[in-house]
Amino acid sequence: SRGGKLKAIVHIGTEKTGTTYIQQFLYQNRRKLRSAGYHLLRCAGKKNNRALPAYCIDDDKFDDFYRNEGVETIEERRAYKARFLNELKAEGASLSSTIKAVVISSEHFHSRIRTTEEMDNVQRLLSAFFDDIRIICYLREQATTCASYYSTDVQSGGEDTFYQVMSRCTPENHYYNYFDMLANWERCFGPQTLDVALFDKQHFLNGDLLDDFTARLDPGLLGKLNKNVKIQNESLSPSGQILAMALNRAFPVQTSRSDIAALRGRCKKYVRRHMSGKGQQPSPEVRQAIFEAFIPSNELLRKKFFPEVAEIFAPPSGAEATPLEIDDQFVDTLSGFLAYLRREGRNIFEPGEYS
Repeated sequence: SRGGKLKAIVHIGTEKTGTTYIQQFLYQNRRKLRSAGYHLLRCAGKKNNRALPAYCIDDDKFDDFYRNEGVETIEERRAYKARFLNELKAEGASLSSTIKAVVISSEHFHSRIRTTEEMDNVQRLLSAFFDDIRIICYLREQATTCASYYSTDVQSGGEDTFYQVMSRCTPENHYYNYFDMLANWERCFGPQTLDVALFDKQHFLNGDLLDDFTARLDPGLLGKLNKNVKIQNESLSPSGQILAMALNRAFPVQTSRSDIAALRGRCKKYVRRHMSGKGQQPSPEVRQAIFEAFIPSNELLRKKFFPEVAEIFAPPSGAEATPLEIDDQFVDTLSGFLAYLRREGRNIFEPGEYS
C-alpha cells in the first residue's frame, strides 16, 4: 500500500458532452490505465462515480441517486455517507505506489453541485485525499444541450413538456451558465486546475473526442487504448418523449408503492427499446433567442478560457424543429405499449388506474 496523498483527475462533464461514452472508454481500458499508473475510482460507482457528487449535495436536497439506493431519511443518508467515506479511505489505502493518479468521472458534478456550500463540500472531500487536483470539463452550446437533456429528463421521471424545459435554459440557471459554474470550481481549486474544452468535433484532437480526452489525461497514452466503444442510444424520438412524459404523470417517480415503481421501470425500458431516436428540437426562433441570451456570459467564458477562438459556439443554423409524427408506426407502438402495460400491470393496479 502507499502512504501520503495522491493526484486526482476529475472529469465533471458537463452533461450531454459524451460523458457516458468517455466513462465506457475508461472502464474498458481500466487495466491498461492501471498499468500506466492511473486508477479508476471504484467505490463511487462502476463507470459514473455518482456517489461523490451525491455525498456533497446539501442534506435537505432530494436526489434520485439516494432514492435508487433506498436511502430516504436524513439518518439513512448520514449512515450511507459514513459508509461511503470508509470505502473511499479503504480504496485509497489499498493503492500501490505505482499509482500516480486516481481518475474520477461524473457529469453529476455539473448538474448537482450548484451552491457555494456544495462546492466547499467537494473541495473538503477531495483535498482530504488528494494534494494535486485537476478538473477536466467539456462545454456545449446551451440550446443544443437543453434539447439533448430533455430525453434524459423524461427518462428520469420529468413531467414537463419540451418547451417548459427549454424555457428554463436561461443565464440565471446555474446548469447552463458555464461561466458562473466554472467560477465556483475556480474559487475552490484555483484557475490552474481547470482544463476546459469545447464539445465540438472541429476542436477535438484529431477530430476525435476519445483522442482529445486521452491527451488531456496523459498524452503518452495516445494510440495505446482501445477506442472501440459501444453505448446504447439514450435519446428518445419525439413521440417516445411524449409517451415517457405521460407515463411519469400517470405514475410519478416519487411513488411510495414499490410495485408501481418496478412497473414504471419496465415500461420505460419498453419505450426506450421501441422509440429511440433524435428527440424534439426547438424552433429556429427559440434557438436564436437562447443563443442571444447567453452572448454576454459566453463572451466572458471565451475571453477567460479560449482567447484564441473568435466564437466558442457557432450561431444557430436554420434547422427546423422536429415535428411530432403521429404515423402508423407510432400508433402500432402505442397499441403495443398499452397491451404491455395491461399485461404487466395485472394484480398491481385497478382498472380505473389503468385508464
